Amino acid sequence: MIKLQSKMVSKRFISCLLILVAFCHMAQAIEKHHIDFEIVGLKDADVQIAIYHGTTAMEVAVLHANSQGQFTLSGDTLLVQGLYLVVLPNKQTLEFVVENITQFFSIKTSIEDLYGRAEAVNSNGNGMFFEYKRKNATMMYNYNHANNRVKVLSQQLSTLPSEQQVVVSDSIAYYRQLSMMAVKEMRSFQNKVLQYNRSSLLAAMMNCTREISLPQNLTQEQRWQFVRNHFFDYVNLADARLPHIPTYKQMIDRYVGRELFQHPDSISIGVDTLLNQILRAENKGYEGTVYYYTLNYLFTKFQNTSYTGYDRIFTNMVERHYLTHHLPERTLANKEFMDRVELRYRAVSPSCVGNHAPDLQLRDNQGRWVHTDSLEAEFMVLIFYDIECDHCAKVVNTWKEMLENDSWLAHRTQTVLFYTEEKKNDWLEYIEKNQLGGFVNVMDPFRSSRFVELYNIGSTPSVYVLDKEKTVIGRQIPIERVSQMIRNSATKE
Repeated sequence: MIKLQSKMVSKRFISCLLILVAFCHMAQAIEKHHIDFEIVGLKDADVQIAIYHGTTAMEVAVLHANSQGQFTLSGDTLLVQGLYLVVLPNKQTLEFVVENITQFFSIKTSIEDLYGRAEAVNSNGNGMFFEYKRKNATMMYNYNHANNRVKVLSQQLSTLPSEQQVVVSDSIAYYRQLSMMAVKEMRSFQNKVLQYNRSSLLAAMMNCTREISLPQNLTQEQRWQFVRNHFFDYVNLADARLPHIPTYKQMIDRYVGRELFQHPDSISIGVDTLLNQILRAENKGYEGTVYYYTLNYLFTKFQNTSYTGYDRIFTNMVERHYLTHHLPERTLANKEFMDRVELRYRAVSPSCVGNHAPDLQLRDNQGRWVHTDSLEAEFMVLIFYDIECDHCAKVVNTWKEMLENDSWLAHRTQTVLFYTEEKKNDWLEYIEKNQLGGFVNVMDPFRSSRFVELYNIGSTPSVYVLDKEKTVIGRQIPIERVSQMIRNSATKE
């Protein structure tokens, strides 16, 4: 009887054990991410886990480290892939990567040397990332130390006797060689990562810092065009991890703030080029992750810019992307946000489409005062131009020919040619030579009318179309589109 009870107890124990094991497996199966941390020297403290969004860290969780410095980040959903960081109570940070759908690994280090002692288990990406952080720290120390020695010795060189100058010169050459070796070793490591681990998050970070190779003998204009078209060649613009890699945002800032010609129109073209490259790479319409992040970042960057004339970049973005609804559905569905964008757009640009065109009070080529609000016509075409601009000449001549060949258009349209510079005698000769006397010709050499600010004139030619009420119906558009725009507007009336 005793033996029978023992067997029954044994069977119950085994059954319970099996149930417990099955339950543990079920619990583990529910988890989609499980990252164990151990930071030696950290005791009974709260730590923050955050993910980079651009260069800003966004909190993911607050965890408590026990007396051994152990804590776990786990959950039933996959983490967004990108660069994360652990923020310690003393504000030290330990960055780590989450780069694939296998999100079960562990990290161990010491508070005394976070990266120097960092180890990763079941995560090749983090092992490689920690090695990169160590090598980069060593490289920067050696590079800065060598360069500082070169600077100090170079300052002393001219004050030394000739026999000592030889010794110091050799020392300078030695430290310069050390500086070059430090950079060379780091580049060698980067090349290995890019060659053998090209899909890693670390490789994506490195690609955002690589310099493009420029062809030789380019003119300045050709260089800007090449940079605009090839600056992101090394970057996979379909990589959804990019918004969570700080080097991508930094790369965008270098692109629009340094590499492009620093003029509102050139930057606007560069912005459009980048966004179109992303659309092609992601092939998701306007719903791609990288497109959404990049558009929002650049929109925010330029909507409150402090640079004079750069509000034109903002208005161009609104016109080319927001008013045309080249946006993700989640943005379009946010009516409150879209209304704020339109209000901001109308406030920034007095001459934007839908607004009453600002009245300009000017002298014409006969010395008479002209008020644009007082000119009567079904439609007004206002062309800002420079007599020394070849493209301006083509626009003016094309428009003149269009009117000569289209009596319906000529009958309904008043044209104002606004000379934006101050060479009055040359301007008068230009009008006579090109037979432009049939137009209203005006200039403002002292810029008292504030036409640059009111009409966002960053470059010429610039074409505006106004209706009978002097409402802007076309703004900075190609001259070839003016005739059809006027016909469409006349049909609506």
